[in-house]
Amino acid sequence: PLLFTGGKNDIIQMWDLTKGTLFKSLVGHKSDITALSIGSDGRHLVSASKDRELIIWQLDHYKVYKKTREPSGFVTSIGFHPGNRGSIPGRAKKKKNIWQIMLQR
Repeated sequence: PLLFTGGKNDIIQMWDLTKGTLFKSLVGHKSDITALSIGSDGRHLVSASKDRELIIWQLDHYKVYKKTREPSGFVTSIGFHPGNRGSIPGRAKKKKNIWQIMLQR
């Protein structure tokens, strides 16, 4: 099993819980990571940062799949819609948007 962490830097770290070691680092943000969520298929991760950027990662290749920006503020929480048909970010202003980002199957 893997654990994903991010915080006061712009790097997402993937930890191997069985070995207790750092497995991989994902680099793509330009500011502190504010939210992470893994898709129900285990193949995608969505991340958000203080630079208002949301990134969907392909975990089978460890690379960026898509990027988008939240125009009105940075995202404080995020989750995938059931069926991985989009992501649902929440912001500090207590508003919600649904980003329709279709994932390849």
